Order: sequence, then structure tokens, then C-alpha cells
Amino acid sequence: VTVPVVSVQPGIFMLSGSQAAALNQDGSVNGPSNPAPKGSYVVLYATGAGLVNPPVPTGKPAPSSPLSFAPSVSVSIGGANAVIYQGGVLAPGFAGLLQVAAQVPQSAPSGNVPVTLSIAGQTSPGATTIAIQ
Repeated sequence: VTVPVVSVQPGIFMLSGSQAAALNQDGSVNGPSNPAPKGSYVVLYATGAGLVNPPVPTGKPAPSSPLSFAPSVSVSIGGANAVIYQGGVLAPGFAGLLQVAAQVPQSAPSGNVPVTLSIAGQTSPGATTIAIQ
């Protein structure tokens, strides 16, 4: 059996169905009854960032200082590129938990829209969505 091995494979955590585990800029949980306004930031939670800088040993919690960042992070919301705030950072105190703050593009459609996370050229799989006003 041939098994492909890649150094990075991002995956966005899900709440239920296709709904991404995401917080709105005000700290509330994103969802159909609580959509994010266009122009605001949402925080996505993911894993599979691969090697970060500075490195964190496998299985060890990320330190709060210095913060560790994933390389070449991008997010697409509703098919439009989102502005990323500080790239993807490993959440301090957690092993392998990546936080990515992305600004909802003004051009994004309203409703449950697809969101993808790319790191170093690898894109998150599946039909993941966030709710936009």
C-alpha cells in the first residue's frame, strides 16, 4: 500500500455538519443565528500546520512566548481572499491547535459560505462553512 505523506495538511475544526469552529470578532460563536458582519474578523481553529517557527516539539503545548507561527497561511471566504491578522499562530497551552484570524471580505456573499484554509500550498479538505451577514 502506498501512503502519501505531506509535511502540511490543514484541517479546520467543525462544530456540527459543515459549520466551522469559529469565533466572531466580538468573541461569540459563529453560526447561522450569529453570523459575522462583512469587514469583521473571525477566528478559525485548525490543525495540521506542520513545522512552525519557532519550532515546538511534537505533542508539546505551544508556549505563550515566543508565539509560534505557521508558514504561508491564507484563507478564502466565499471564494474571496481574506486578509489574515498575524498569520496562523499555535494557541498557547495547546498541542497542535492553530488559530487563524481572517477578515471577512466585503465581497463575500451572505449566508453560510465556504471557507478554506491553505498553509504552504496545501488546502483544507471538505465543505466547511461560516455564517456571514
